[in-house]
Amino acid sequence: MSLVLTSTWTLEVQRDERATTCPDQPRLRRAIAERLGKDPFVDVAPLPTPAQPDDDLANPFDATKKPSTAPKNEHHLLSVRFSADASRHLAVVSLTDLAGKETGRRELTSTSSDCTELSGAVVLASAIVIDPMVLTRPAPALDAGVKDEWAGPPLSRPPDAPRPPPVKATPQPVPVELPPLPRPPVSSVQPLPPVKKKEELPPLNAISAGLGGGVSIGQVPTVAALGELHVSWGRRYSLLTARVGLTTPGALNVGSGGVRAMLLDGGVQGCAKWLVFGLCLTANVGSLQAWAVDLPNPRPQGALFFGLGGGGVLDVPVGSLVRLRLSANALVQPRVTLAIGGVPVWESGQFALTALASLHFKLWGDVVP
Repeated sequence: MSLVLTSTWTLEVQRDERATTCPDQPRLRRAIAERLGKDPFVDVAPLPTPAQPDDDLANPFDATKKPSTAPKNEHHLLSVRFSADASRHLAVVSLTDLAGKETGRRELTSTSSDCTELSGAVVLASAIVIDPMVLTRPAPALDAGVKDEWAGPPLSRPPDAPRPPPVKATPQPVPVELPPLPRPPVSSVQPLPPVKKKEELPPLNAISAGLGGGVSIGQVPTVAALGELHVSWGRRYSLLTARVGLTTPGALNVGSGGVRAMLLDGGVQGCAKWLVFGLCLTANVGSLQAWAVDLPNPRPQGALFFGLGGGGVLDVPVGSLVRLRLSANALVQPRVTLAIGGVPVWESGQFALTALASLHFKLWGDVVP
């Protein structure tokens, strides 16, 4: 039984990047033709045929006109689009007439790892659309030399259906037999282990009180001892300290007597720490007191003192609750002049230096390293 087609068809196949194992247009055309026993497709869609003046509907009351019994020739575009994702292959089969109107659509899916199963379903569905009686005929046997369903020998083109005006058929190029499509290689690259985020250290806070002593150079007439009381707020990388200090009287001999001077001051110190080391900025303000000994005018004198400077600190842990702190600071200060009876007897330097060792005891909070 031969296949007689009154319609013409053109085939269009599209594949996305992940559906490379699905057949392209020449292979799908060959498979459909093998299933039907004829090649139903033309390469170029025909132009729409204009209506003739002696058409059946031109003059229905003219008895001399006989109704046409020739089958009407229609053209359809069979479009197949293959796509794939991680879990399945998908094919969308649609029909479009010459006017560009879609007349039918069907979606086919397959969960197979390749496109073989889905391609067979597309071939069968397309053959049924073109010739609904194809299921009543057995599928034609493939040649013995064919290795797979896509590598069959080229098929002869069936004669065109008669339609006015006659169109001269153009010679068709001989299809080139293509080798089977290789399967995409399976990647052997092992996934990289997840990158572990760096654990953030928890913030630490502690309040401590300290007592210490040291030496002062340049704040009173001679090198003098000093004592300080501290209250500190420490974090992992910073340290803020409030201090009160007393510099013991420094003696200066004048004639048969002398002059004594002492400094009472206070201030704040801020440090940036790294491990047990720190760099600090210091601001001090206080009062310099001086008085005469065995001189005619023993009345005390006072002068305002302030200084700005910086230095370093070494905070060494002695135990879980105690820290030994060693610090040194250089200060810039205004010059202060002491006079006895209107006669200057001592003038402070513009720079001063202090060195201190103190013990600090934790009052509250965490153990700051």
